[in-house]
Amino acid sequence: MNIRRGLYRLWIAASVLWIAAFMIWYFWKQCWYGNPGPALWCWNGDGAFAEFTEFSFRNYAWLAAIGVSVPVLMLILGYVFAWVARGFQRAQ
Repeated sequence: MNIRRGLYRLWIAASVLWIAAFMIWYFWKQCWYGNPGPALWCWNGDGAFAEFTEFSFRNYAWLAAIGVSVPVLMLILGYVFAWVARGFQRAQ
């Protein structure tokens, strides 16, 4: 049994689920369709709402940073915990 490979696959699956859940949450809670005009209005991260079609690169980068930062942080923490655990192994 390869624990390292299994944990890596678990991280990949959890990362995909996290990003999907974050995007679903964002569009479910932070966006609405309609007034004014037939458009999708979303929170843009700058303290205001804007049409989704008018988002700037900064707005998309903000969403991507939130979506990707948690999985990357979990990967780093996993490597740190694995490094610490390897320090407790007996020398061969």
